[in-house]
Amino acid sequence: MPPVPADFMPHDRAAPPFLRDRHQHARVTNEELFFDLIYAFAVTQLSHRLLEHLTPLGAVQTLVLWFAVWLGWQYTAWVTNWFNPENRGMRFMLFGVMLLGLVMATAIPDAFGAKGLWFAVCYAAIQIGRSAFVRWRLRDNEALRPNFTRILGWLCISGTLWIAGGLSDGTTRLGFWAAAVLCEYLSPMTGFLLPGLGRSSTSEWTIDGAHLAERCQLFVIVAPSICPPRWCCWEDRCSI
Repeated sequence: MPPVPADFMPHDRAAPPFLRDRHQHARVTNEELFFDLIYAFAVTQLSHRLLEHLTPLGAVQTLVLWFAVWLGWQYTAWVTNWFNPENRGMRFMLFGVMLLGLVMATAIPDAFGAKGLWFAVCYAAIQIGRSAFVRWRLRDNEALRPNFTRILGWLCISGTLWIAGGLSDGTTRLGFWAAAVLCEYLSPMTGFLLPGLGRSSTSEWTIDGAHLAERCQLFVIVAPSICPPRWCCWEDRCSI
């Protein structure tokens, strides 16, 4: 792990530090649990959308939307793995992401219809806005800033594709959004390689595995609790 300037490490003071203490287990905070609730709602919206579009095309479209929801959660969970959600700036950023996530989730059922641009703009704003905030906050941190600069660059590329898809329709929208998913999914595998910026090494984005495992566990517990019982009849698609 690269050296971290002392200003970013925890101190004995009232204000929570921006960077988590990497020498002890990172606990899951209330802010993270609230964020998971918003994304659990998005997952239920995906299941309802698939129920209403039980066709091969509907399944592919829902899969692309699922990747978006998952990647948005994954990138944010990774940021909160490194940075303290109880820090005031991080808290404001997370609540902004939650608000955008709520609007994005409401657009999921009609994401390939009239609300496609809503979905795309909210999703791109989540990914770019979160990364831009962290990049700005690390402006004096030579150890961590380059990695987040590369991440922000890739998310700007994918965000352009998301919005281009939102402005399109039909299979064109699906193509743009599939390309955006590939950008966000494959870029970590290349170390977020960008011309002129180089690539990140795994030592620059190590994680607290126990924290992420706990986040996944809690998400699985939380998601069913906000989804009302729904028994679906396959043939007539009725709900009881």
